[in-house]
Amino acid sequence: MNANLALAERSTYTVAVRETSTEGESVDAFFRAKFVFIVPMLVVSVGSFITLATLAGFGKDTLVQKIVGPLNVGFLFIICDYGLILALAVIYLRVARAVFDPIADKLRSCAGEPA
Repeated sequence: MNANLALAERSTYTVAVRETSTEGESVDAFFRAKFVFIVPMLVVSVGSFITLATLAGFGKDTLVQKIVGPLNVGFLFIICDYGLILALAVIYLRVARAVFDPIADKLRSCAGEPA
């Protein structure tokens, strides 16, 4: 139900912006650009999590190998997974501020909404 509401709001917003947009910016292009950027990041983050979970279930002998002192492959993989998620979040924030926010501001101004 929430997805249907979001789609209805988006289509209404798209129609309003298409009618008033003069600078060639399109809501569809905006959502497509975000989709193209977000999906690979999502695939990488979920893929690393699923790999870790699969190794924890089926590759326990690989994860328990010691590296240095109490640090083993499993702990190192978890630390790297957290680092990956943090890096992806920072990358998204920087791209959103530099690319997506200015486009969204233009679309809002074309639709007559306050920025």
